[in-house]
Amino acid sequence: MTKYFDYTASAPIKQYVLDNYILNERRFFANPASSHFLGRESANLIEQARKKIAATLDCEESEIVFTSGGTESINTALKGSAYHLSASAPRTLITSLGEHDATKETALFLDSCCNFETTWIGLENTGEVKLDDWKVAVEKNDYSLASFIYVSNETGAINDMTKIVDITRRANPRTLIHGDVVQAIGKIPFSFRKSGLDFASISGHKLGAPKSCGLLLVKDKKLIEPLIHGGRQQQNRRSGTEDAPLVYALAEAIELSHDKIAASYERVAELRERFLNLLIQFEIPHQVISPKDGLALVLTVSFSGIRGETMQNALSERGMAISIGSACHADKVGKNDVLEAMGYDKETIANSVRFGFNVAHTSKDIDLLGQAIDCVHRDYARP
Repeated sequence: MTKYFDYTASAPIKQYVLDNYILNERRFFANPASSHFLGRESANLIEQARKKIAATLDCEESEIVFTSGGTESINTALKGSAYHLSASAPRTLITSLGEHDATKETALFLDSCCNFETTWIGLENTGEVKLDDWKVAVEKNDYSLASFIYVSNETGAINDMTKIVDITRRANPRTLIHGDVVQAIGKIPFSFRKSGLDFASISGHKLGAPKSCGLLLVKDKKLIEPLIHGGRQQQNRRSGTEDAPLVYALAEAIELSHDKIAASYERVAELRERFLNLLIQFEIPHQVISPKDGLALVLTVSFSGIRGETMQNALSERGMAISIGSACHADKVGKNDVLEAMGYDKETIANSVRFGFNVAHTSKDIDLLGQAIDCVHRDYARP
């Protein structure tokens, strides 16, 4: 028996998407830039993908830039904007301590290599950005760039996108605002048009597409310097031959993940509540770190007396996959910058694990997980 509870890190490819992807790889193999009929067929498949994505995410087809995933999208939005700033524009960025490593490392790169100065805003103990501190910062300083994560990949905390954008726009109308919406797409409703963002980064493998595909949504043809130069594909915003079947698979996964999105979310919320009730029923000492009003699909819990990696390894032996935080820094055992920013102590952080739930899970799956954790805690927990 194998049970996967790490959907926050990556989701399996949707079967319908995979079947079509294999068929399309055999048929649409030609270079979409080629002028012959096979090239035109590949190019047409890409345009069909754009239409699907634009309709689902409420954006213009021209605003879509295909990338290799969330990390490249984030780098392109921030570096591409920074490289294109005028000489008189301030080299300043505002972001938070709750960001994905792709944003954190890009900000550090801009500081060290591009004479930027980044302002880091702290987190509430529930994981959201401290809005009052953000407001004070943007009213005090001019920022060329702003970046924030919409839904935390560590805890599921949901930032108030409307307020952050509004606060920033009122203080600095010219600030370019980037949103990391990787954990939101396909899980909660999202409209790029209504978001007020200039850029939005999206990853395919989080929602059932193959790996190595993603999107950067760019508002109103905002000027960015491409990170990859070459054949000037995608309006010279990202060079390189497009993989038409891969792009179409991404579009199908996005479209499918938004089908019955409200009902799917409600079901996962019920499963999450069932799991938390089991922890209470089994009298397993624990502390829920994820906020009650956070994304139901992401749940971080600290279990008293047992290290997170011990819980993870013991469950792995029982065929159950969970994580000890973001897969991007799984090598940093016992350390978590986001949880530290929320004010948690080292012991609580070291004992924390993350569960990624999905509508594919059943009540039986959740019951088996709860029973397994009960056994592991009784076998391995220290008094």
